Amino acid sequence: MPTASKQLLQAVCALQPYRGGNGEYLWLINRLDVIDKHRLLVTIGYTYKALTFDGAAAIRGKAEWTKNLPAMLISIRPATPYPLEEGTELFSAAPDLFEQHKDLQFTFEIAFGEPKILVGESVVPTLRGLLDEVDGLLKRLIPLV
Repeated sequence: MPTASKQLLQAVCALQPYRGGNGEYLWLINRLDVIDKHRLLVTIGYTYKALTFDGAAAIRGKAEWTKNLPAMLISIRPATPYPLEEGTELFSAAPDLFEQHKDLQFTFEIAFGEPKILVGESVVPTLRGLLDEVDGLLKRLIPLV
């Protein structure tokens, strides 16, 4: 019966697939897998990521020197973005602000609601990061087989 090479066994033993270890991403994947087995979906929620507007819009064109003023995008991020609940006030301002800033944009994300270590983390970038880690691990381990 074939066995794994000594180098592969050493590499696997050195992974540290636990919270705080070098291979913590493997622990996270396992946590997601365990949660997923007991439900149809992992709990997620919406987060309010930012309010973005052109800070120069109010003065652009008011004087000759401001005629071609480039956009100065300003993003305001909430202190506690997760979870976004029904009725949450996102932004309050005088009505003329909306007249001056017709490009006002709210940005939202879908975030993890569990496991606790991932609560509030954006789903897509987190999963992409975990996928990249696993891809890198396989590229390191396959030559050792």
